[in-house]
Amino acid sequence: MQSLDTRTRMLRVGFICGYLGLSSSAVAIGADAVPLGWPGLVSALEQADPELVAARGEVESQRALVDQARVWSNPELELELSDLALREGEDPVDPRVRVAWSIEQPPPGLIGRRIALAEFAVRRAEAELGMVRQERLAALLPQWIEVSRLNGALSLANESTARLHENVELTRQLVNEGETAGTDLRRLEVEAGLAESSRASLERELTTTRGLVALQLGLAPDSLEIAPLQKLFPPNAALDLTIWQSLALTHRPELLRDRAELDRLTLEQQVADAEGRSSLSYSVFVESTEAETTVGAGLTIPLRQDGNGTRATQQSIARRHEALTDALELREAQVTVEVAVHFAAVQAARAQVAELEAVVVPAADAVLATALFAWREGEGSLLNYLDAQRQRISINEDLLDGHAALATARGELMLAAGLTTWPEDTTP
Repeated sequence: MQSLDTRTRMLRVGFICGYLGLSSSAVAIGADAVPLGWPGLVSALEQADPELVAARGEVESQRALVDQARVWSNPELELELSDLALREGEDPVDPRVRVAWSIEQPPPGLIGRRIALAEFAVRRAEAELGMVRQERLAALLPQWIEVSRLNGALSLANESTARLHENVELTRQLVNEGETAGTDLRRLEVEAGLAESSRASLERELTTTRGLVALQLGLAPDSLEIAPLQKLFPPNAALDLTIWQSLALTHRPELLRDRAELDRLTLEQQVADAEGRSSLSYSVFVESTEAETTVGAGLTIPLRQDGNGTRATQQSIARRHEALTDALELREAQVTVEVAVHFAAVQAARAQVAELEAVVVPAADAVLATALFAWREGEGSLLNYLDAQRQRISINEDLLDGHAALATARGELMLAAGLTTWPEDTTP
């Protein structure tokens, strides 16, 4: 038969080992669920968001106008009958029939420039679609990350609560055997009750936040599962601020919109010049009477019409072009600074997570192991160990928050660069 001291130590070892499971606790989600990563979120939002659907419809509408701009004016067919009998029994007086066909040819280069203007309108509509997409993703990003964070926090809370309940029972045995005071048991029971209340609160918050995200994605809340924080975005790769800034200057939709508008204004000046010329007009006619038949053709020669109206239009376009050029340069400078700020935030978040993993977690594990050894050998109290255990759980929560901050910083950097997916070689 085991001695009381040996049995008590075995109880203590079981008590401690249960708690040590928390030190390597992983953030988990349902085993049968398929976690929703960032590409899946973007795809779901594209189909479910009414503003994005409307913006895509505008792009398609502008593309249809490109085809319309390729079409010339319809030809005209004219039929004229004259000098016919108007009353029954009345003979016609030299009746005449005239048939004419004509078509108008726009000034040289005008059709091509109109097509180009329509294509610039498509570019602008695509840029505005990108702006709507970026706005919706920026609003959804923190909610999406919060669901993952809450899911991880609930996983930690579930494990912590389960261990507390198990250790309440173990402590009750120790109290019955006189190895610890009844106050230790009551303290554990209070902590278990508080942990259960906190766990239930986290569960409610997770349900609410998941429901809000699922609503925006057009998904059922119960079917929405989001990957752990460490897997929301691709793994670390080389950091290069200049590459991120270059990506932003070539992908930010508002910059693309302004550049399309500048190109459009440049072409609009040429269109205004072309529209100052008359259109060529070709015509062919056949005129027939009882006496003769006449066939003829006509051509309208274009003349320059560079009046005050055309010059005023060109001057107005030139002033708008200059103002937009200045505004674009300022916006590019702002985007460059914005990317640098988000880039620094990613570096700071990565440094915080690295410090927690490399310094704080090992130190807390050492304190916990010391408290375990002292209590197991009868040289320390249960309360000292519980304090060390609470500190270790708190560090788990800090690490979870650190990963959430890093995921948020990464997402904001990606959006600041005007991207919806991660570039392979520049992911921080």
